[in-house]
Amino acid sequence: MHVLWMTARSMSDLCATTQRALVEGLLGRGHSMTFVNGDVTSPMEHENLTHVSLPVNARRGFQSRALGTAMKGWLATRRFEEQSTVAIVEWRIVKQVVPTLEGMGIPWTLMDRSPPADAGLFGRLQWRPWRAAWRTAKLDRHRGVLACVMLAQKARREGLEVNLLLIGEGDLLPSLTDLADRHAFLEVRTPMEQTALAELLGTCHLGLLPMPRRGVWTLASPLKRSEYLASDLCIFGIAHEGHALEGVDEAWFSLVPQEDFHIDGVEFLRRCISDWRTVQGAPRAFAEARLDWASSVSALETGLNAEVQKDS
Repeated sequence: MHVLWMTARSMSDLCATTQRALVEGLLGRGHSMTFVNGDVTSPMEHENLTHVSLPVNARRGFQSRALGTAMKGWLATRRFEEQSTVAIVEWRIVKQVVPTLEGMGIPWTLMDRSPPADAGLFGRLQWRPWRAAWRTAKLDRHRGVLACVMLAQKARREGLEVNLLLIGEGDLLPSLTDLADRHAFLEVRTPMEQTALAELLGTCHLGLLPMPRRGVWTLASPLKRSEYLASDLCIFGIAHEGHALEGVDEAWFSLVPQEDFHIDGVEFLRRCISDWRTVQGAPRAFAEARLDWASSVSALETGLNAEVQKDS
């Protein structure tokens, strides 16, 4: 099977873990792939992987449209000889790309990791194409980041020696950086390579999921939850469908109503500090047993094969 993967997402951002793992998984199963995005270079190398670079220069809010138009033009010049070609298309470029794919007789499937998360003008503009076919917020006020800072402050006032690490970028970054300059317990870092991020997570003990009970987060399946568990972190967050996970142990995984985030959060921190040696290794073991990438790769492979057979 030849997979044509078309996305507006860069391989260098914090949310690229999913697509990199799936790409590597499909390549590891003997499939070939043409990966098309706006990156000038690709961090992945494989004999069956071809990276097509289509960099564009456009204002915020118009990059995906410009990239989709460039992809449409690129597609018009291509002829795919493989009879089993199937396309994976990210929702942001569906409008520009899908009509051309259908005209070429190439079956396609939608890559939809999450709906638009920005609560401002750009988010409202993107809900329409998302519904017709996802934009991710950065580390911003709508993810409940400030609730994490307040939780750390409250815990320290009650005598718990906790430090808070925030990684990302967004509209709160200047304010958070200023706070970090004035408070030793808070550290703020900008995005980094996945290897460095994994090493940093390995030095932590608790992962927070403060994203509120809004449509975007109840629909999303947070990648951070799985990354936290894989890094052997306990997890504390707000209870809603987007954060829930079956089969977990309350000793290292707890979700509470939004209004109880700070009070219950301090108690959970207290238990984690006192019981860390008891629960250490359990989150990682759960991730290895229940959240291995092989399951996701198998589901993706099955779906793509179904599309190819349906079209043949």
